[in-house]
Amino acid sequence: MARPDDGLIKRCAQNVLKISDHYAEKGPLRRSIWQNEAWVEAYLSYFLPLNWLRLLSIVDIGAEDDFFSQFDAVIDFGSGPGTFHLAASERNLAFKRWTFIETASNAVRAHKDLNQKLGLDSTKLTWHESITSTQAEALCRQDNTLAVFSYALNELETLPDWAFSADGLLILEPSTRELGRGLQSLRAKLIEKGWSIWAPCTHAEACPLLVHSEKDWCHSRIHIKQPDFVAAIENYLPMRNDTVTYSYLLASRSAKNKKIETPQAARVIGDTLFERGKIRQSICRGPHREFLSWLTRYGEPELIARGSRIEIPATAEIKGQEIRMTPKTDAKK
Repeated sequence: MARPDDGLIKRCAQNVLKISDHYAEKGPLRRSIWQNEAWVEAYLSYFLPLNWLRLLSIVDIGAEDDFFSQFDAVIDFGSGPGTFHLAASERNLAFKRWTFIETASNAVRAHKDLNQKLGLDSTKLTWHESITSTQAEALCRQDNTLAVFSYALNELETLPDWAFSADGLLILEPSTRELGRGLQSLRAKLIEKGWSIWAPCTHAEACPLLVHSEKDWCHSRIHIKQPDFVAAIENYLPMRNDTVTYSYLLASRSAKNKKIETPQAARVIGDTLFERGKIRQSICRGPHREFLSWLTRYGEPELIARGSRIEIPATAEIKGQEIRMTPKTDAKK
């Protein structure tokens, strides 16, 4: 395959920076970028692959616990170029009906073009420029429906009322403090309404980051192998994405995830901290602040990616807020 033209890559990188500045100055109003053809090209070349990797990670997490088998249909609100649809198709998730809500005609066209290029079946897909609450609720009642909101709450501020008529929710948001903490607050609201959180949480109690901090927020970090074109663009950018972060929720209105609600199930919610004589990582398995800790005399442990789900050995020693790990009682991923 011929190497892309350097001039094209450089122009694309310049527009990636303009989109990033636009997000920073005006908030990530995703629809507005679709009015600029050069920005559309940059979005599809750079942001789409990275967001696809985020959603692919969430799909893998949900599939591991059989989350998606509960649902027959999907309503994707603010679907853009169909990023969740592409991730679900990559993992062969089978839904009998897809409904996409997207106001930007350029985004819809990009989604349809990608479907055609990838040879995806479009017979189960429908698009709407907008939808009323009555229409959305009717769609939710037709089948067991998963409502998807990918980078949409930063535009809406809160879920529309009809979303609570769905049988499940998949919500992806940028890993910023404001949006991450907002998602944690939404989690509490869902639990109050009787919903079960399947991921990222391993418990249904209060969020320790909301209870014990005014600044911390919950997000995941995954290490990625960049697509070649993304890597080429980043040669002209002041940042690199060897890892990507995101905040998310998977929730079900009726079914519980029986695999996770045990005292040993936990999730790493902090990056590795190297301290004198020990190494620590913040974890979450209930409303209290807790840390895994390893004494350096045992050597350096394998680093655990932020957001990973782990199983804490029942024999682990508890020292205040710390769960002491040793070579014999290491956490299982």
